Amino acid sequence: MYPYEGSIAAVFGGDKRELEIARCLLELGVTVRTFGVVADPRYEALRAASPLEAVKDAAILIAPVPGIAAGDKLYAPAAAGEIVVTADWFAAAKPEAAFFSGMATPTIREMARPYGTQFYNLKDDDYLQVMHAIPTAEGAISATVRETDHTIHRSPALIVGYGRIASLLAAGLRGMGARVTVAVRRPEIRVRAYADGFEVCGTTPEELKEAAGQALLLYNTAPAMLIDQEVLQAVRPDALVMDLASPPGGIDHEAGRALGLHVVWARGQAGLAPIHSGNAQFLSIKSALDESWDAQ
Repeated sequence: MYPYEGSIAAVFGGDKRELEIARCLLELGVTVRTFGVVADPRYEALRAASPLEAVKDAAILIAPVPGIAAGDKLYAPAAAGEIVVTADWFAAAKPEAAFFSGMATPTIREMARPYGTQFYNLKDDDYLQVMHAIPTAEGAISATVRETDHTIHRSPALIVGYGRIASLLAAGLRGMGARVTVAVRRPEIRVRAYADGFEVCGTTPEELKEAAGQALLLYNTAPAMLIDQEVLQAVRPDALVMDLASPPGGIDHEAGRALGLHVVWARGQAGLAPIHSGNAQFLSIKSALDESWDAQ
């Protein structure tokens, strides 16, 4: 078993999920330092004055699951400023430290190479992604109610993609009375959506423009730029356009705003259920550490 007691973990940014991760690590006897996390009096003593102070001699580095943005900036809405991953982090951490994030960028991997850092992409963890999909779909529906003047009932909805999040979102919207169409590129996934009882279409620009032009609610879950300016020009002016993909997203947000559309980037929806999502993330991290240690 991984010798957790006495180990040091640095937890960065994120939302209340990171507090749950910190709590679980503390229960294992891990020394936890945080930087840029949500303020909570129970964990105030864990706060480091700087990222370098947080990572000093740390064997475990935990970045938020929402994707790392351009310039290696972490998702950190509660931080006083931007949190940018630098080579100094890995130099200060314990050699061969474990770095957990949604998906580490090539530049982060390169800067960590001299220190033997082990990278774990939590975006590849099916258990975690399914567990995160549940509150993400619920959060998207909650945001829809908050961001529109319409009811979901009887509203035409278009969902781009049919993965873990999209399938739950489609079922939830249909359960509330929406008329749901699913746009999918791969035929074998498209037929699955069809078998689940949804209207389906492809993702060519022509197909997306036609489907988007009829939708009052438009959601993107695909990690590719499919909802570009050409498609957005066909969107109704009273529609809600919601991106649920991690950076760089799958909607041209700038073009949408220029067209006067109501575009919402609903990142980090799993954070609305931080106990559920944070505990699932912790269990994925612990499983990876246990497996790595057992293999040594």
